[in-house]
Amino acid sequence: MTIDQYLDKLNSRYKTGISTELSYRGDLQHYLETLLQDTFITNEPSRIACGAPDYILTKNGIPIGYIDGNNQVDKIKYQDNKVWINDTQFFDKVPQVSWEFYIGGYQPAQKWLKYRKGRILTYEDMLHFQKIIVALCETDRIMKEIDLINFE
Repeated sequence: MTIDQYLDKLNSRYKTGISTELSYRGDLQHYLETLLQDTFITNEPSRIACGAPDYILTKNGIPIGYIDGNNQVDKIKYQDNKVWINDTQFFDKVPQVSWEFYIGGYQPAQKWLKYRKGRILTYEDMLHFQKIIVALCETDRIMKEIDLINFE
């Protein structure tokens, strides 16, 4: 399965309007098995010492990794162009200028996430946050262009 095929499947399921988080898991498992051909991937494994991950990846019967994520905003942290929303999940490639951008004394990206602390982000929420980041980055770029204009 290619990345385009995987994304097409996700979009098809999403467009039905009846999908939940669990609806997408089989597609992810199939895609991961395509990428990691000699790795066995188990969806919803039994509880283990570190908790109840969504997936466990094993090679020759030995666990080599876990995939876990519930999209819950818990500990918000910005580090290395990543905005972490909990211990295992983050938004990647977030420019520092967008994360630290101020409008009227507020930092919109940070405020938006802090308001959602303790909540689970939906697919729409994640898309919206990404749009906020792009809008803030573009606002900064335009402001810098305006600053270069000589009004004399």
